[in-house]
Amino acid sequence: MPYPLAHSFLLAQSSLFFIKMKSFSGIGNLEDNMGQRSWLFKKINLSLRTEVIINISLLMLAAILLIGFTISKINERNIIEEKIRNGEGMIQDFQAIIDFISMDKKEISLNHPHLKKEIQDFARIYIKERGFHDLVIADQDLKVIASKKTEWVDKNYSNDLMKKTIRSGELNNEIEKSGSLLSTYYKKLILYSPLWIHGKIGGGIQIEIPIGDVMDYLLKSQRMILISLILDAIVLIVFGSFLLSRVLVKPLKDLVRLTQKISEGDFSQTIEGASKNEIGQLISSFNRMIERLRENQESIDSYLKSLELNSNSKPASVLRW
Repeated sequence: MPYPLAHSFLLAQSSLFFIKMKSFSGIGNLEDNMGQRSWLFKKINLSLRTEVIINISLLMLAAILLIGFTISKINERNIIEEKIRNGEGMIQDFQAIIDFISMDKKEISLNHPHLKKEIQDFARIYIKERGFHDLVIADQDLKVIASKKTEWVDKNYSNDLMKKTIRSGELNNEIEKSGSLLSTYYKKLILYSPLWIHGKIGGGIQIEIPIGDVMDYLLKSQRMILISLILDAIVLIVFGSFLLSRVLVKPLKDLVRLTQKISEGDFSQTIEGASKNEIGQLISSFNRMIERLRENQESIDSYLKSLELNSNSKPASVLRW
């Protein structure tokens, strides 16, 4: 009989040791998983809350840069399009003068003395009011009719886009700029448009519009956008870290404290999980595990007590014999 009792006692002790080792290994795995840092924080000992805030801040910084760059490029495009529309309106002014002067004249060209003089006078006044970089009006043979540079008048003008515009009858434009994609400096906008006389192309016009003011406007708008995005990011980081602390960090800290209690042999505590998300499911599973461990511990303790009672009663009965 002593051998079965000893065997049962050893079996009970090994079961208890196995259960405790399983609980410790589960705790160790959880602590290892909790202690694993992202690649950025492997060598820095930071709390989970700090890591969450830093990660959110980095994400917000990247979002700010991306949004700011996108908005800046959209503003650039809108401003350039507005400048092009203004330039087209200026070209329409010259076209209106030509239409008005040639209204009663069936056979007329840009080289006609009266039309040529009217265009030159109008161009001189218009240049003073608008402040062009340059203005060139040429006939079909690219002979200059009017220009900001008076020495060019009656001379042949060589420009591929002007030639293409007169031949195709379509408006063209080009922008002189320097810099890179991230930092672009705009110098001037050049518009090319055909000039029509009685439904036929009589020549072309080239207008160079300064757009240096675009940079001033863009810098101001970028500064305002950056300030507003930074303020929004600060608000989002503060509230985001607070919400994440309630939803993620606090439950995980409670789990860490609970594992420490379990490692000390205390199976009496549990965690209240109100949410039904993954964290809530993890807490519920952890509570069930603790309940099973507590039941196993109680059953083993009671079994060991019964074994001790049996072992103590056997010698007394033997003595009576």
